[in-house]
Amino acid sequence: MDRTGLTRDYWGLAIVAVSAIALAACVDGSTLPPDEAGDGFETVVDAPEEPAADVVWSGDFVVRTAQDLAALRSYSVVGNRLTISATDLTEIDDLGQLREVGALYITDNAALASVDGLSGLETVWGDLLIEDNPVLENVDGLGSLREVHGDLTVHSNPSLPDVDGMSGLESIGAGLFVDENPGLETLEGLVALTEINTTLFVRSNAGLSRLGMASLARVGQTLVIRNNSALPRCEVESLVAQLELEGEFAGSMVVFGNTGEAACE
Repeated sequence: MDRTGLTRDYWGLAIVAVSAIALAACVDGSTLPPDEAGDGFETVVDAPEEPAADVVWSGDFVVRTAQDLAALRSYSVVGNRLTISATDLTEIDDLGQLREVGALYITDNAALASVDGLSGLETVWGDLLIEDNPVLENVDGLGSLREVHGDLTVHSNPSLPDVDGMSGLESIGAGLFVDENPGLETLEGLVALTEINTTLFVRSNAGLSRLGMASLARVGQTLVIRNNSALPRCEVESLVAQLELEGEFAGSMVVFGNTGEAACE
C-alpha cells in the first residue's frame, strides 16, 4: 500500500471536518470570524444588567442642612423615620432614587416651596406629616406615592392650594387629617384614593370649596368635616352619599360649619 497516499487522504479528511465545524459555528452565531465582522475583532454581546440592589439606611435620618440632603442621595430606602425639619432649604431636590421610608415628616421649613425631588417615593410604611411649611406651594414631588400605611396629615401650610401632587395615592392605612390650611381650595387631587382605614378629618380650611375624592369607597370609622367656611354643604352630602352607595361607611359622623355658597357639580 502507498503510505504517502494514505497520509494525504487522512489530512484531507481532517481539513474537511474542521471546515465543517467552523461553518456550523458561524451559522448558529456562536463565533463570527474576524474577516466577516469587518473590524478584525470577535463580536461580543453583553449580558443584560441586573437591577441595582436597594441601598438601605436602617435607622432614622434627619435632614437639617444641604449637606444632610446630599448624604441622603446615597440611599433608596430609609428604614425608620425620615425627618426634614427646621431647614433653610427652598426645595427638596435630586432624591429620585428614594423609594420607601418608614415614616416621613416634613415640618417647620420656613423657606421650603417644593418637594419635587421626592419623585420616586412609592411607599410610606408609617405616618406622613406635612406641617408648618409657610411657603410650600405644591406637593407635586409625591406623584409616585401609592400607599401611606399610617396617618396622612396636612396641617398649617397656608400657601398650599391643592394636593394634586398626590394623584396616585390609593390607600391610607390609618386616617387622613387635613386642617388649618387657609389657602387650600380643593382635595380633588386625591383622585385615586379608594380607602381610608380609620378617620377622615377635614377641619378649618378657610378656602376649601371642593372635596372631590371621586374614587373614595371606604372610611373605616369616623368622618369629621367641620368649620370649612367656603365649603358648601352639598359637597359634604355628595361625599357621604358616595360612601353610603358603596356600603362602606357605618361609623360616626360629625358635620357642621360648612357654610359655603358655591354651587355643587
